[in-house]
Amino acid sequence: MEALGRRIVPDFYAQYLPAECGDWLVEASHTVEAFEAQVGEGYRHYMIEMDDEVVGYFALHEEERTMILTQFYLLKSWRGRGVGQRVMDFIHREAEELRVRGVRVLVLRKNEGAVGLYRKNGYAVTAEVLTPMGGDRTVEDYIMIKRFDKQ
Repeated sequence: MEALGRRIVPDFYAQYLPAECGDWLVEASHTVEAFEAQVGEGYRHYMIEMDDEVVGYFALHEEERTMILTQFYLLKSWRGRGVGQRVMDFIHREAEELRVRGVRVLVLRKNEGAVGLYRKNGYAVTAEVLTPMGGDRTVEDYIMIKRFDKQ
C-alpha cells in the first residue's frame, strides 16, 4: 500500500497544492509504519483491485457508532470509471452490517468528483474545516456524513 500511496497521493494533490504537501501527507500517514499504527487504532485497510490490478485503497474505522472513511485514493486512470461507486456500495453494506449511525468522510472541497460521488450517495456537508498539511499549510475540506438513522 505504501508504494501505491507514493504514486497516487502526490499526483492527486499536485493539481491543488505544492508538491511538498503531497510528499508530507505520504510520510505522515501512508507509510508502512503509519498503516501499522492505524491498525493499532482500529483502522481496517482495503486494497481495490480491478482487472487483476491494484488500483487504489481506502480505510475504515469506527468512532462513537459512526464509520469513518479515510484514505480513499484511486489511480488517475481508474477515476470516473465506476470504481468509486462500487467502493461506496461496499462501505454502505459494511455500515449497515455494523449498524452504525452513519458514515463520515473528510473530503477536499476542490475535489468536485469526490464531492459529487458522496452527494450522489446521500452524504451532506455538515462542516467546512481547515486541515493541516504540514508546516504552515492547510487545505479546505468538507466533513460529509451519510446518516442511517434519525438520531
